[in-house]
Amino acid sequence: MCLTSAKISGSGNTSLANGESIDNRIARERNPTGRDPLTLRAGWRPDDGTGYDNAGFLSYMGAKQPRAAEKSPLKAYQRMMGLVSTGSATQSALALRRTSVNDMLRTQIRALMASPALSADDRQRLQQDLDTVRDVEMTVSTITLDSAAQADMAAVDKDVLNMNNHPKVLRLQLTLLAFAVSSGYSLTGTLKIGDRIDSNQWVIDGTKLPQFHMISHRNMSDAAGGATIPNAFELNRQIDRIHATEFIALCDMLKNVSTPSGPLIDQGYAVWTNQVSTGWHRHDNQPFVIVGSGGGYLKTGQFVDAGGVKLNKMLNTLLTAAGVKASGGGPVMDFGEPSLAGGLITSIVA
Repeated sequence: MCLTSAKISGSGNTSLANGESIDNRIARERNPTGRDPLTLRAGWRPDDGTGYDNAGFLSYMGAKQPRAAEKSPLKAYQRMMGLVSTGSATQSALALRRTSVNDMLRTQIRALMASPALSADDRQRLQQDLDTVRDVEMTVSTITLDSAAQADMAAVDKDVLNMNNHPKVLRLQLTLLAFAVSSGYSLTGTLKIGDRIDSNQWVIDGTKLPQFHMISHRNMSDAAGGATIPNAFELNRQIDRIHATEFIALCDMLKNVSTPSGPLIDQGYAVWTNQVSTGWHRHDNQPFVIVGSGGGYLKTGQFVDAGGVKLNKMLNTLLTAAGVKASGGGPVMDFGEPSLAGGLITSIVA
């Protein structure tokens, strides 16, 4: 329900959402036609895991239609760059996309510049236009991942689900999210950290901790009845700080991309939230950390108690801040479960 605010179908480890997620709504209304939202995960369970050992879903195309998240940063990057196929046709198309317009038309440009029909002023204006094209292409070509990031992706891809690689996979997936937005590949994306049950064992101060899911339950089991973890609250807090540090890293990446209207982060927003609010699977007081104003739509620099409103109002507000409109052109008021009262969380709207 985290990004759908829809009722569920089924129960336990087979439950699915009965509605699309907000990343899908944003993508189908604001992305290039047919471009899915970037959907990533950082975990250690295989795609074909069964029972409670499955990767779980966050993004939904529609009711009971989950979108599988890509576990490999390298494969996600290759798809974004058109490098999935290694055939000659694909490589030729990619090479053509990377070729300057000026280079492709060099023969025609030379003939035109040499034409006696052009005056000196005409030649100067044409040269200025060509220089402008080159400047734009140089700007676009710098929106890429550096060789170190690509090398890291190749390294972890050899064992991408290994728990020891989890911190690096997490950072690489965040880098891909920032790359997708800054390059215009997709205006939206999600990263699911942890699997359906987040059993990652974080290493803090050189000590490998118990599984995160067990820490959240405060005992050495995935439910109740295991040996008590006496400092579980403090361990949970330390892991939260790791996640907060990674979220700040994503925000900094988006902040460091300049646009004519200011830093990219302020043209949209980044959100950090949890599927549940406590280890006991409660959904009240679910935290949302929002950085960025959505082009001035959202208030920033404040802590808000939304007063027990339903999740759909948060998602309505985030959709509207992303530039999604209702059919009549106004703010989105009815996303999610139809029986819920619609509306926005006005306390976070500027």
